[in-house]
Amino acid sequence: MTTFRHDAGPDLSRSFNSQENGSSPRTQELLGRISDGIRGNKILEGENERLEAENQILREQNEELMETKTSLRRGLDDLGRVVEDMGQKSGRPKESIDKMRQPTAATNQDSGWFPRNLFRNTGNSQVSRDTGVNALLTENTKCKKRIQELTAENREMSQTVAEQASQIRKQRAEFAQELDDLRDKAFAKGVKLSDTEIQTKWKMLGFSIRQFVSEYFPEPLDGHTAHLLAQKRLFTWLPQPAMTLQAPMLYQVTLESWIWHFLCFRIFDSHSSFWAGEVGKAFRIQCDQFRETIANIHSPTSRDAAAEKFHDWRVRSADLISALSNHDEASSTALLVREMVALLELAIPSTYFTRSDALPGMQQDLLDIVQNAAHLAGIFRASKADFQVFITRIKLPLVTPPSFGFPFDAETMELFKDVPLVTMEGTMPVVDLVVSPGILKTGSADGTNYNSDRVLVKLQTLYNLRPVLELLHYDGTQQQVHRGGQEAPMSAEDGYTMKEEQSAEAGAGVIVVKQELEG
Repeated sequence: MTTFRHDAGPDLSRSFNSQENGSSPRTQELLGRISDGIRGNKILEGENERLEAENQILREQNEELMETKTSLRRGLDDLGRVVEDMGQKSGRPKESIDKMRQPTAATNQDSGWFPRNLFRNTGNSQVSRDTGVNALLTENTKCKKRIQELTAENREMSQTVAEQASQIRKQRAEFAQELDDLRDKAFAKGVKLSDTEIQTKWKMLGFSIRQFVSEYFPEPLDGHTAHLLAQKRLFTWLPQPAMTLQAPMLYQVTLESWIWHFLCFRIFDSHSSFWAGEVGKAFRIQCDQFRETIANIHSPTSRDAAAEKFHDWRVRSADLISALSNHDEASSTALLVREMVALLELAIPSTYFTRSDALPGMQQDLLDIVQNAAHLAGIFRASKADFQVFITRIKLPLVTPPSFGFPFDAETMELFKDVPLVTMEGTMPVVDLVVSPGILKTGSADGTNYNSDRVLVKLQTLYNLRPVLELLHYDGTQQQVHRGGQEAPMSAEDGYTMKEEQSAEAGAGVIVVKQELEG
């Protein structure tokens, strides 16, 4: 199959970082503010962690004090009971025992921070439990007050951190928007044209080609010229090029077909170096490989997601290649025009023009045709919708050039209506000539719906040419009318006979028509 696509190449999007570094002063200011905010946020986070750690320590100390207070109360109660028991055993009166349990001045003066100086040996005197309890309560009150102060400070700092975080998020959103604006300026987001606009431009290109052929080639070629062009293998996709170039109903459409094939191979084909030279060629070939890889993904969801990312990358990379490439497209255009003129000038009828008179106008008209074709190729390349230009059938079984001899498919092909044909009832039409290529569109210009495709432009085809040629008696044995009005017998060099052979794809109903020189 000869399928033509418009994109392929290396990933150069990483060079976007170098363009971002040269952003506007506003961007630099935003970056500085974001950096300061991040540093301040880290400082506040560290202070917050420190306060939380202090709070935790104070809470643990408070719990320890409460446990000690409880234990101390139990110990003092036990000590009181022991003193009472000792007093009762010694026979002392209860008043004396109670006096022993009262705190002395020395005890009050010497008592210190718990637990080291909570008790002091003063002979038979005991430290009052109330003094230790009061000290613990006082310290507990201080701890609670400190905890409250730290909590309030933590709350205030948390509020400050929240405000700064909100400001940083706002600045980050502004920065992201500015980055998007810079990307929009630095990269193409894809050309968006409706299907009708694409079809109209394609029809205008076809009309200009038809007008060109009608103006410069108003009559069929003579046998010698037709055979000369056939020898140059300019019409390898035709079953009988020399005969069709001499047929009054077929010679112009044959030349029109040649121009379309030339544009497809030299501009729309993935292996063409017309755009961006060898770099552009390598890019489009690589894109073809990516398409095949994506098509082999089994999951529809994953396949669609991969296609969206691929075509976004393809459009941006193609824009970068166009900006960075030093390939001169104007020179490529002029080269193609010269090549086309050198081949077509052989067919200029001398009875209508002299070559010196015809060539300037022919060159200008071909220049317009090539430029319009290049413009369409640029639209296909810059669109997120995937456009493929095909010059042969796109359904299996595929065929290789010559692109004729395959069954007619109404979904992707239509009859070229400008040429009346003889139809053979009861037989399936066999395409013998593709006049103009078709366009297959996948996805949308918005970069979505890659799971669906449609034939935007169908192949313009002619089929069953053999009955037409037989009807016109161009079988190599009939008389040929020369341009001067004189009749002369056709030689073996001027005519061809047709021989049909079943190809290796005979099981698929493919018939390859071969050229065989008579004699």
